[in-house]
Amino acid sequence: MITLLSMELLLTFLIFCNSAFAMDVVGHRGASLVAPENSLSSIKLALDYGVDGTEFDVYLTQDKKIVISHDSTLKRLARFDATHTKISKRDFNKVVSTSLTKLNYDQFKDIDIGSYLSPKFKDERVPLLADVFAILPKNKKFIVEIKDSNPEITVVLKNLVVAMELDEEQVEFISFDKAQVVRMKNELPTYKSLLLLGCDSVTKFPDMKKDIFDGYDIEICPLINKKFVQTVLKAEKLLYVWNNKARATDHEASLFRMSEFGVNLFTSDLPINVVNWHHLNNF
Repeated sequence: MITLLSMELLLTFLIFCNSAFAMDVVGHRGASLVAPENSLSSIKLALDYGVDGTEFDVYLTQDKKIVISHDSTLKRLARFDATHTKISKRDFNKVVSTSLTKLNYDQFKDIDIGSYLSPKFKDERVPLLADVFAILPKNKKFIVEIKDSNPEITVVLKNLVVAMELDEEQVEFISFDKAQVVRMKNELPTYKSLLLLGCDSVTKFPDMKKDIFDGYDIEICPLINKKFVQTVLKAEKLLYVWNNKARATDHEASLFRMSEFGVNLFTSDLPINVVNWHHLNNF
């Protein structure tokens, strides 16, 4: 029998779900704990899980191609396979130890960056940003982290976004490099650009009134409470958060806590674990 109290509890729960799930959830480097980080497979998998999109990192190669990679070199991820790798072991070691910014794309496009996680990903290669943009569904978003400090990458990014006619609500930019965030905002004024901050930097929080960019993407830390979030939002800035997987111990609790505080977006290493949570928005 449905009592008045149970109806009130149900209504409270539904109101909470409706407000809580206003927060977007995106994958970090795709679905990076179950597929090779920043690979096409990882990005597609994150989208297939049903979250709102994914974040990934970019560099500009010597021949002016934008590629997806978290590190400036491939040394951490690359694996040599004499059967499939088209260069010698000696040349392979040299290439994977060289900054992507000093290589042409053809020099590393055939290198395996998936086997480090599992042999089933041996065919994964470093993706071009153009190829990743080409799979962007209309109801999802990509958050592009600019790792490269070369100012030219912002121009190339703008040209690619314009050439591919990508919607301003579907592509956003973030960077720890404040100068790059400002450049990106100047190149594409109607697209969102946010400053990345780690826990150690949040204590030196910038003067929001002077910032031309759209908001902040901050590592979850004790400073991020409801008062802090509301201060940022009242300044008409966006607030995104991310969990450092080396420090995170309460992933699901963080999701609920950040949504309750009013955070706009949560970047997750575990997008598969938040799918059911996230889909409660359609309860």
